Amino acid sequence: MSLATRFGLRDTSEKTVEINTLSDLTYLLESRTGQKVTIISPTQAEENRLGFDEIIEGLPPGQVVALQFKRPRQLLLPQDAIRFIIDTRQLQQLLLAFSPNQAFYILIPFPKVRDLISFRPRLLDLAVAIDVYDFPNSRKTSQKTRTIRLHKQRTLTGMPIVEITDPWTFQRVEKINTLTTFGEKLIKGEVGYKIKEGKHPEERKQRVKVRRVYYLHLASP
Repeated sequence: MSLATRFGLRDTSEKTVEINTLSDLTYLLESRTGQKVTIISPTQAEENRLGFDEIIEGLPPGQVVALQFKRPRQLLLPQDAIRFIIDTRQLQQLLLAFSPNQAFYILIPFPKVRDLISFRPRLLDLAVAIDVYDFPNSRKTSQKTRTIRLHKQRTLTGMPIVEITDPWTFQRVEKINTLTTFGEKLIKGEVGYKIKEGKHPEERKQRVKVRRVYYLHLASP
């Protein structure tokens, strides 16, 4: 009998997604670089009050990225797709507070705990990271929420198909990365904000105002 069956766990919570993904991503980064990863999770009051530069103040040289997780939900139709809901106002706040390659939505395609347990060894290969700037019409505010569909079907390149409402039809999100590839890009310095030795972060007082954003920092060698 599995852990999920024995304790009656069925639907994957956002917290379960966050903990398992951050654990695996941290292991990937630290094992490949030998450098430490620090994860900062501000309180709600701090999120409302502080700007990006204030949140990451005091971190040593390295790369830092902002991660926003969304809870996965199974769609009845089409059955091969997982649904995620993003708040349009939240997306606008992320666009205001961050530059391209600095803030990402993380999508984990396991709406059931049993699936998360079964596919845990491949979690980073099956999960997706999307830059907040790479959604079609990302600055559009005519709808309160937007629905993302992540299909289990894969393209010829092995990548999943991701779509987002705009507002009534779904549009393809062309630029996506698996979390394994995302981690490799962070190691190479291709994504994230670079904190340099002896220099303070740029002045960015625009408050983030988005709940549950995680700041992942990978120290420089």
